[in-house]
Amino acid sequence: MQLKIDDIGHKGHGIGQLDGKQVFVPFALPNEIILLNDEQKLSKIIEPSDQRVKPVCKHFTKCGSCVAQHMSADFYKNWKKSLLTYALEQQNIDKNLDEYISFEALKGDIGKRRRVKLAAKRTKKSVMIGYHKAQSHAIIPLEECPIITQNIMDVIPKLADFIQPLMSRKGVSYINITDYSGVIEIALDNVKYEHSYDEINYANAQSEKLGIARLVINDELILQRGDIFESFNDVQVTPVAAGFMQAVKAAELSMSGLVKRFLGDKKGDVVDLFAGIGTFTFALAKSHKIDAFDYDKFAIEALQTGFNKAGSDQSLKLKTVTATARDLYRRPLFKDELNKYSAAIIDPPRAGAEAQIKQICDSKITDIVYISCNPSSFARDAKTLTNSGFRIEYLAAIDQFKYSAHLELVAHLVRI
Repeated sequence: MQLKIDDIGHKGHGIGQLDGKQVFVPFALPNEIILLNDEQKLSKIIEPSDQRVKPVCKHFTKCGSCVAQHMSADFYKNWKKSLLTYALEQQNIDKNLDEYISFEALKGDIGKRRRVKLAAKRTKKSVMIGYHKAQSHAIIPLEECPIITQNIMDVIPKLADFIQPLMSRKGVSYINITDYSGVIEIALDNVKYEHSYDEINYANAQSEKLGIARLVINDELILQRGDIFESFNDVQVTPVAAGFMQAVKAAELSMSGLVKRFLGDKKGDVVDLFAGIGTFTFALAKSHKIDAFDYDKFAIEALQTGFNKAGSDQSLKLKTVTATARDLYRRPLFKDELNKYSAAIIDPPRAGAEAQIKQICDSKITDIVYISCNPSSFARDAKTLTNSGFRIEYLAAIDQFKYSAHLELVAHLVRI
């Protein structure tokens, strides 16, 4: 049956009306007339939109990673920006975007995703490795991917022979790959590994053969060959094995630069909430005394160790950084604890930081840089802050997750 597409949704699906009900169609664009199959999915484009372009990847529409390669650059940009503006409108927040930051103009790995999660399943002869098909458990074997670094792409074909003996004949295993500026970490989940002598030797030999610097199996660090560092404003930190990292280095640098831009000249001490391994902590470590908090004790240990080692370098001229493990969901910093800080950096998980934000509202903190990967939870928290006397002075949408329906953002809020 034919369908006219009228609009586009926040997940990138085209929206049309069929028998008085909304129909959401992946890979369709507004003003297109399309043909639906029996499952109400796109079968054929009868009249294409003038905003439709040729996808950059042969797997597009098949794998479940990208949703927007068919959009023209201008249409894509406006759609991405709308993800944030719509979330703000839902909370009745009247604020225009000050900046939209993307990285397609950058050349080389700095503009591409440095961590990826792939699925793997045994076949009769080998192992199939790739992304899950959209809305399916089927796996699309990965032959190319424009969004990940070349270092990751180079290692993927070499992994099948390595992981095959560790996999069951049924079920799906997962491969998380992180590229630390050319140093590769592999984390395997749902594989067989009993720490036998033969398995240990096998893992070590294969890691050396493939140039894998760190191997994690079923959430346990198995081996590390040499040092692994990430540099944050001249401070070297060893990332947590299979831990969180910003997906794109260029995005991390942009966000870190905004933290420094808005808080670098502020007087008083700073608190960094959900600090991780110090991605944004060290943006201010040369100008401010900082207390950093995160629920992940291993991340906090890495942050503190990085500072302790860098602190002995007199040329860096670092102030004091103190890192503390604390579950900020169950035990947020209370207003009396927050009152000794003039500013806060906050970078919570996708759920936001509702409890912590309420305590900030009651405190004496005057400046906040809020970093988020979820416009909806940010808008909820921003509404709480604006209701208590804060104003959003600056708001940037950051396209860290190219061609996806995910959006990063940075906001600077000031108490008025």
